[in-house]
Amino acid sequence: MPRAAAPTGGKRGLSAVLSVFCLAVLSSCPGGAYAQQCSETVEIEVPYVGGPPDVVAECLAKYPKDYCPTPFPTFPVSKEMSPTCDIALVGAGTGGLYMALRLIEEKKVTGAGLCVFEATERVGGRIYSLRGMGPDKDLSVDIGGYRTWPRFTPVTHELITKKLGIPMGCYENELEGGCLKYNIVDKDGSKDGFASMPEALMKKLSDAGARWFPLFELESMKQEAAKGATELTFKNGAKATAKAHVILNIPQRPLLKIVRASSLPEGGVSESTYRALHTVQTEIVTKLYMYYPDAWWYNLNLTQGDMNFEGDATKMLLQGRYHDGHVKCKGEGSDKKCHGFLMTVYAHDYAGEKAMYFRRFQSQRGEATTIISDTDPEGALFLKHAHSRIVDYHVYNMPDDVKAKVGKSQFEITQAIGSQPPPFAVLGTWGTATLGAGGGWHGWTDLTYKGDAMKPLNSYNIHVVNEAYSNVQGWAEGALQLADTVLKEKFGVSSPWPFDVPEVRQIVRQTNVEVKCADDVEVDTNPPGTEVAEDDAHLCFVAGTPVHMADGSVKNIEDVVVGDIVKTGGAGAGKVTAALKHAVDGGKAELAVLRLGDDAAAGEIVGSRTHPGSPACLRRPPPASAPRVTTPSRGRRCTARRAPRWRPGRSTSSSTWKWTATRQASPSTRTSSALRASTWRPAWATTRSSTAASPARTSGRRRRPSRLRRTTTP
Repeated sequence: MPRAAAPTGGKRGLSAVLSVFCLAVLSSCPGGAYAQQCSETVEIEVPYVGGPPDVVAECLAKYPKDYCPTPFPTFPVSKEMSPTCDIALVGAGTGGLYMALRLIEEKKVTGAGLCVFEATERVGGRIYSLRGMGPDKDLSVDIGGYRTWPRFTPVTHELITKKLGIPMGCYENELEGGCLKYNIVDKDGSKDGFASMPEALMKKLSDAGARWFPLFELESMKQEAAKGATELTFKNGAKATAKAHVILNIPQRPLLKIVRASSLPEGGVSESTYRALHTVQTEIVTKLYMYYPDAWWYNLNLTQGDMNFEGDATKMLLQGRYHDGHVKCKGEGSDKKCHGFLMTVYAHDYAGEKAMYFRRFQSQRGEATTIISDTDPEGALFLKHAHSRIVDYHVYNMPDDVKAKVGKSQFEITQAIGSQPPPFAVLGTWGTATLGAGGGWHGWTDLTYKGDAMKPLNSYNIHVVNEAYSNVQGWAEGALQLADTVLKEKFGVSSPWPFDVPEVRQIVRQTNVEVKCADDVEVDTNPPGTEVAEDDAHLCFVAGTPVHMADGSVKNIEDVVVGDIVKTGGAGAGKVTAALKHAVDGGKAELAVLRLGDDAAAGEIVGSRTHPGSPACLRRPPPASAPRVTTPSRGRRCTARRAPRWRPGRSTSSSTWKWTATRQASPSTRTSSALRASTWRPAWATTRSSTAASPARTSGRRRRPSRLRRTTTP
């Protein structure tokens, strides 16, 4: 589908139509001599200071054009400053645009009766595509949402491929073949930006006559009577009236800001409504794409898979994917030359710890995008450090299986990467200050009021449609499914999809801040009397260990039940066929065991610095001389006997699984759950993504090394 035309200029502002009325005394206009002059209408430009900066103009003013994207698609802009609408859509994200289009298609509202208000100048919200990047202006970067996963996002995939007719290409392959996840491509099969989806929706709305109001950031709502007309006040001073319904397609933090400033009948928003709206929290998300004129990773046969290299406030984290960035190649064989973007970071957490290094380099404004260039000293500093981390990881810290895939010496890898840092990078930061977003995505903190949170203002004919209060958080799928629910319940519009949408079981996400701990006490495995079935797909993990589910959510391992689909190593998934729990250390903590069916995709069960999710002090790197410990599990019991501490120079069994109990420093910081009375974690173990060795000596019954085991990876 052709994209809307891009603007021809960078001038920002709102056009307003003002009538010039004759102020002269009627007698001074005898016979209507000045009637023509007194009724003239002129158009003036009303400057508006607000909204995020124009990323394209900002970049072009500072950096070479090769480093800058082309302008975003535009749509015909309404010039009204006091519009009256039958239905007002606030926020031009995917869920809201889809819902608006369905209402027009089902003749619940006319095109002209629908107004779309947006705080920025583009559509898509947290689906955000930069296009026209690089020297040939042929590369795109998705700093927001970017893919579908048909198994868990069937509505999104169907909307793109069938309803909108947009082509998709494979983003990530199944381990056993076939495609697992998809992203949007152009007619030539090249990545085209995931924002093509909301842009196509807005194009259909515009063609149907819907009115478009960019740079209209909603400040408050006012209703005199329940389900009566709603007056909308915007930051630019404009006001609008929604006669029938308001659709709020905005995330939690902007929504709360609006609700606090609003005046609604019957006592306004109640305490229970606020309680419901506070049942989710935002996750801080950072993405970094580095542009290389020579896509050296292709020369190292690294076209699929992940990279993981721990960082902190002084050393940049690496947590990226080789197959994500847009790369284009010319020529064949030895003449083949490729250039493009390497996704070096895709990190997210609720506390923002993973964003520590990047916060200092992010431009301080509401815009999510920061272009980092080698043409200024600060940018050059960042790019040199980032490149050095890339070299350090690939030359000295790659996992063994990746080294085997590359098949080159350290010298050859160093030569392939080169010493020249990339000329520029694109940093995407979705934090609490990001305009219209307030974060990357959301997670439930309390499911008690989930129903109220999904319909917080329905009694006022104000409908919240977003991923924050949905069944599929973190994906546009959540907003689309919630839109279909509102359409059916409030407007009698049935779902258009030729399938039943699967129900996703909801979980509570991280709700505590990790506490400082002390007094490590090592214990070996094997509490007597607890049997584990004879199967290589078993392994004990401490209660509280986060398990990454195949749908992208996370559960504590003790909450995983039979039938759940969990993510396994690589791109695989496995169905839980048995879930066991038993107490250790006098019942103060629990170990949990999962069994996956034989059809689970291949992947290793791993223990690493980050996987168990234990307090931050447990993530200290082990001594370089510490022995390596693997993690067998075949037909053995999980035990809890004390083990002597490991000391440098002493050997350890290469086939022993070990746990470390850690007493939390302050009893007052412990949660109410008995599982938190003592935090347990597996000792360092060899994994595909970690080369950390064990800091502790293990003892107890020797075990056979087992085959590849299946589990989740962070």
